Amino acid sequence: MTGPSTLLILTPPNRRHALCLMAVVAAVTLGASGNSAADDREEFFENRIRPLLVNQCAECHSGKTPEGDLRIDDIAALRKGGMNGPAVIAHDATGSLLLQRVLTDDPDLLMPPEKRLSEAQIADLTQWISTGAFWPESNQSMNTAEDRAAYWSFQPLQEVTPPDVAALEWSSNPIDRFIAAGHESRGLTPVEPATKRELIRRTTLDLTGLTPTIEDVDAFLADDSPQAFEKVVDRLLASPEYGERWGRHWLDQARYADTSGDGTDTPIPEARYYRDYVIQAFNDDLPYDQFLVEQIAGDLLAAENPDNPRYNDQIIATGYIALSRRFGNSAFAEMNLIIDDTIDTIGKSTMGLTLGCARCHHHKFDPVTMDDYYGMYGYFENTQYPHAGTEHQKDRDHFVALRKEAGLREDYESLEAYAVADKQKLTGDSSLRVGGDPNQKGNRTPRGYLAVFTEPTTESSANDSGRLQFAKWLVSEENPLTPRVMVNRIWQYHFGTGIVATSSNFGLQGAKPSHPELLEWLSAEFVRNNWSIKHIHRLIVLSRTYQLSSKPDEYNIVKDQANTGYWRHTRHRMDAEAL
Repeated sequence: MTGPSTLLILTPPNRRHALCLMAVVAAVTLGASGNSAADDREEFFENRIRPLLVNQCAECHSGKTPEGDLRIDDIAALRKGGMNGPAVIAHDATGSLLLQRVLTDDPDLLMPPEKRLSEAQIADLTQWISTGAFWPESNQSMNTAEDRAAYWSFQPLQEVTPPDVAALEWSSNPIDRFIAAGHESRGLTPVEPATKRELIRRTTLDLTGLTPTIEDVDAFLADDSPQAFEKVVDRLLASPEYGERWGRHWLDQARYADTSGDGTDTPIPEARYYRDYVIQAFNDDLPYDQFLVEQIAGDLLAAENPDNPRYNDQIIATGYIALSRRFGNSAFAEMNLIIDDTIDTIGKSTMGLTLGCARCHHHKFDPVTMDDYYGMYGYFENTQYPHAGTEHQKDRDHFVALRKEAGLREDYESLEAYAVADKQKLTGDSSLRVGGDPNQKGNRTPRGYLAVFTEPTTESSANDSGRLQFAKWLVSEENPLTPRVMVNRIWQYHFGTGIVATSSNFGLQGAKPSHPELLEWLSAEFVRNNWSIKHIHRLIVLSRTYQLSSKPDEYNIVKDQANTGYWRHTRHRMDAEAL
């Protein structure tokens, strides 16, 4: 094995830290060519930096009389520093006293004094300072639990009626009525429609990721019927390329890869089963609520009805969980990090929430508590994750097995190393981890859902993990975020920006919707129509709003340069896969 880890083993301690620091500074400098998203910086801070400061420094450097007059619980205090000067200088890791003290070989100056930070912790601090020492700003207008819970995204779905507008002829479907109402209130005039050539190219790229063939363009140009474009849309939605295109969007959210992605980048041959499941689900227009439940608890659904025709698919669907990052070579090492990754992915991809921020403390901005976090943690702590080499381990039967009565039919034999199942020996409810430290367990926390939506409770019995109940809650009426987040993502891929611009953050630090009534109507329409993703596609691409030209208009630009009112179709970059 080669790489930085090998070099570090062969390097003396003091030189090793210097090389580590130089490598991280170089890496973050090279990676800083673009502006990092605030969401990513907040996630890094809340998951890596704040827990480190709390667990390693706060005992001595917080409160009214901190040692050395240095407080670490506020970025202003860190920049001001204590008796020895500023502790943190943004973008200057080597010049920051904080880094100097954790790297020094002088035992009288080393911090923390009893045990040196790990290489990973030093690298995290270095990256944090080198990229500007980001520290989330508190939202003073939402500083109570009641205020946070009253935020728009945590409210039940509202039944909204499309508004009456003067431009009734232009408003071909309800989407256009919402957009036209905005035009009228802001004095905007929509530009002319796109040409037929522009329209078929735009729609074919959006729905399939491919450019239209010459034959397809000629056929569309020759069709003068009122249903000409509708026929194009139906053909594209029925094509196998549609599932490949839109399945990939979901696979991005599920952090799918055919290889492990670590230093060895080991292939994961079984991953293709999950990829194919997702593609087929989109082509079949599998109801989105069923799609989510199968991915989180498909093995439990299959166990309830072994004769159902979706038996294999339901088990394969749990690849969504099985794809969680692995930390270490043991099937049991660092399970807390694997579960943390699972919860973080589910939170962002389905609910648009940064749930990982509640691992070490109550969420600083959103109404998510540590009890909420570890209530969900219990579902996955009672779940057996697959791990490389499990086929050779004596506990291999813990996984979904290859025969029907034990788990999988024979034609999916190799998949037993790529599915999840409830543990044979359930651990029950999980314990809260003090400061996010897996070795400091606090009170046991009943398995449950987000208390902002429902009363704290657990329906999980001692005989199962509770994943199925959790999955069903995720798509229940109690949780309005799930439909909102999905229709917003669909809108984002068609228009370049979502109605909520921060598509993976619907919390208080995220953007507010540009058209809140439209988002509510689309979300309710999604649920009313059996969670059909293709139905939302048809609504969007058949709207006049989607079919507008992308040409500028000098009068509209003065009033709405960013085109938040959708008076034209905003150009956006073609992605790499389409190229």
